[in-house]
Amino acid sequence: MRTSGGLEARLMLMMFLQFFIWGAWYATGGNYMKSHGLSDAIYLAYMASPIGSIVAPFFCRGYAAGSAGPYSSTPLACISTA
Repeated sequence: MRTSGGLEARLMLMMFLQFFIWGAWYATGGNYMKSHGLSDAIYLAYMASPIGSIVAPFFCRGYAAGSAGPYSSTPLACISTA
């Protein structure tokens, strides 16, 4: 699939901003939670991202294919995106 230069540049900018925002939050999230009395739950915020990265492919497999294809084995995969 071929993309135009403008679209490719916008996607690259979007991905950079996504990582920039997540990085900024990740570095200061513990300090923010500690200042609001959530010291006991800081580990939960940092544990959610790795668990979500492991679990998400099981729910998003059908969306990547574009429709419910031969690889869709989850209930959410039967929803057509086309």
